[in-house]
Amino acid sequence: MKVMKAIAPQAIQAHDKFHLIQKLSDAIDKTRKQELKQNPILKKQKYTVLKNEENRTENQQIIFEQINMMNLKTSQAWRLRENFKDIFHLDDLESLSYEM
Repeated sequence: MKVMKAIAPQAIQAHDKFHLIQKLSDAIDKTRKQELKQNPILKKQKYTVLKNEENRTENQQIIFEQINMMNLKTSQAWRLRENFKDIFHLDDLESLSYEM
């Protein structure tokens, strides 16, 4: 991005859906690592919080629901990512629901 700004400062930089969601997923895992010391339930749960709901095992889903009920920053970050993903399924801005 720095190189593009230097070479073509007038250019508009765009980011694709995949890389934006990847950055949000990285933020979820970083948050999980920060909360790990105070919340041992997060230990070895990287993929539990990163997977899409439909891809979790039954055990992962049970653990995720516990994490979510605790309203940890990790689960808040996960909800933020899921809300962001919903934007790509909208037909127009009026369809946007402000639930969190």
